Amino acid sequence: MLGTTLAFWRGWASQCTVRGKYQDAVVRSLVTLKALTYAPTGGIVAAVTTSLPEQLGGPATGITASAGCGTPL
Repeated sequence: MLGTTLAFWRGWASQCTVRGKYQDAVVRSLVTLKALTYAPTGGIVAAVTTSLPEQLGGPATGITASAGCGTPL
């Protein structure tokens, strides 16, 4: 199963046409966005940074995801 998963992500990432200095960063960003995408609709599932601390080892930021207009999800 791991081999199949690796093959999928490597094949998918190989479609990236960006080359040069920023290629690795672009591919990492694309993989992250793809992993957070709900396949049937293409919608982003969650914000990555909603509960990350502002400082390593610090408290969570308190930022909550919202559906827009200040409505918490």
